[in-house]
Amino acid sequence: MLSVTNISKTYGNRTLFESLNLNVTEGDRIALIGPNGSGKSTLMDILAGEANSDSGTVTAKRNSVIGYLKQESVPGSNTTLLNSVLETASIAIDIKHKIDVT
Repeated sequence: MLSVTNISKTYGNRTLFESLNLNVTEGDRIALIGPNGSGKSTLMDILAGEANSDSGTVTAKRNSVIGYLKQESVPGSNTTLLNSVLETASIAIDIKHKIDVT
C-alpha cells in the first residue's frame, strides 16, 4: 500500500533522516516514536504528500489516502483538539462503512 525508498531530509546542516526505507501493507499498524525534533512530523508530511523529501521516493497504492491528525492545529481555527479528533474519527467511520459495503 505504501512504499518508501531511500528518502532523506535535511534542514541546513542538520539531517533528520537519510536512506529511510519503509513498507506498509494493508492491515499494518505502525507507531512513529522519537524525541522532539527528530523528524516525525516532517516524515508524516512527506508521506501525506504535503512536503517533499530531499531524495528518494514515496509510492502509494492507487486511490489510497494517507491521513493523519497534525500536531499543530490550523492557525485561526476555533476547533479544539478533542473536536478535531472526534471529527476525524467520524470521517474514518464513514470511510470504513463505504469499504465494508463495497
